[in-house]
Amino acid sequence: MELNPKVEAAGSSSTNASPAHLSWTGSTMGVPRGVSAPSGSAIEIRLDASGKAIVRMPSAGFVASDYGFLQLRVSDFRKLKGAALIWQTATPKSPLFREGKQPRSPLRQASLPLDSWADVTLNLGAFAAWRDTVTLLGLALQGAPNQRVVIEELRLMPATPAVAAQSLLARWGERTPWTQSSINAYPGRLPGALLAFRVPVVVLFLAMALGCYLLIWSVLRHRIQFDWRVAGGIFLLGWVALDAPWQWSLWRQLAETRADFAGQSNHQKSLNAPDGPVYRLIDRIRPQIGDPPARVFVATSSEYLGLRAAYHLYPHNPYWARSRKEMPAADAVRAGDFVLLLQSQQVRFDATAGELLWGRRQRVEAKPVHIDALGQLYQVL
Repeated sequence: MELNPKVEAAGSSSTNASPAHLSWTGSTMGVPRGVSAPSGSAIEIRLDASGKAIVRMPSAGFVASDYGFLQLRVSDFRKLKGAALIWQTATPKSPLFREGKQPRSPLRQASLPLDSWADVTLNLGAFAAWRDTVTLLGLALQGAPNQRVVIEELRLMPATPAVAAQSLLARWGERTPWTQSSINAYPGRLPGALLAFRVPVVVLFLAMALGCYLLIWSVLRHRIQFDWRVAGGIFLLGWVALDAPWQWSLWRQLAETRADFAGQSNHQKSLNAPDGPVYRLIDRIRPQIGDPPARVFVATSSEYLGLRAAYHLYPHNPYWARSRKEMPAADAVRAGDFVLLLQSQQVRFDATAGELLWGRRQRVEAKPVHIDALGQLYQVL
């Protein structure tokens, strides 16, 4: 195993020239957590049973300020739940106090983007902790148990204009995974970038490009005529630059959705959806609730669990209070009603007394109907 990173010089014959970049191929990396197997010059990593893995670079130490950008060539990265660059540095010794071993910083970390139309890149200069001599460098990965990731190369590059432009182009297509709010909003932000939003970058480009064209036309106005097609082409280029990441994100999401749900019945799709555990619980308790419309009180401290449980309980008559109080007053609950506890912090069942308790002296007699790790169903007596 190669113990030191591969150093490529900047092309100068001087021995004091700073290296153009440091690089580690996957075959040189260590995996203290997770299972690894060589794959040519790359390394295949499988997350452990808890869905985590640690990858460590065999670094001999380097000055962090010499390298402003990170580039990672990797496969199946977008399927992870999260990934971070981790590092530790040796802080300089104090000139005033005698010290034994050279002190080291706490373990630092920076989140890595999971999906982009180019290699994963990170602007290291945006992190104040990226300084001094780096003594430990690695990656922390999190995903599903036994999930597979292939790492080909990790590269550190100096902060040159060319590298900065390459990084901006790569980060321009970064895609944020869909969340609960994706149906209502599109995030136009570039995570961790110096210019954090795409629209101001495009506006700046349009202003500079149109300004340059107007300057050229004003200087050479006796030789060339103003052409609106040039201005229109510049505007169209800016429009395409803004629209391309959005369109690319839609196509990627379409492919992922097709891979997850194509050819499945509605029942199978619901089981495999993000709220699949809630749907599975409701599907189990539905026969015990009986024919609709039964009254079901959903008591939970989680807005997401309450929202999804109430939705899946239809056409029954679910009650879910989107407020601080998970349950109404006890006199609003009558015999035959059901109470579904989903990780509730306000309602509990007293097995000795056979009662549901909440609030100030609010209690009703009830019996357990279904006990599950996610939720418990009780029927009021």
